[in-house]
Amino acid sequence: GVRVEQHNGFSPNPAGDLVYVRLSNDLVPQEIYIFDITGRISIVCSNTSQVNTTFLMQGVYFLKVKHDNYTWNERLIISR
Repeated sequence: GVRVEQHNGFSPNPAGDLVYVRLSNDLVPQEIYIFDITGRISIVCSNTSQVNTTFLMQGVYFLKVKHDNYTWNERLIISR
């Protein structure tokens, strides 16, 4: 697969209704997961850079991004 460099990120954080995920080399994430603090999956998206978070309650979540063999995890805050 394509090597994913360390020029990755997401914004905004804290987020409201949308989260934008960016990977290096303008790659589109194959999978994006958002977990709540108990570890339950709240959102799963495939082949997109945008995640609609409008139905998530305010609070702390965990974002997991996968592309080929690369996995990246970050803390995400939903605040409105």
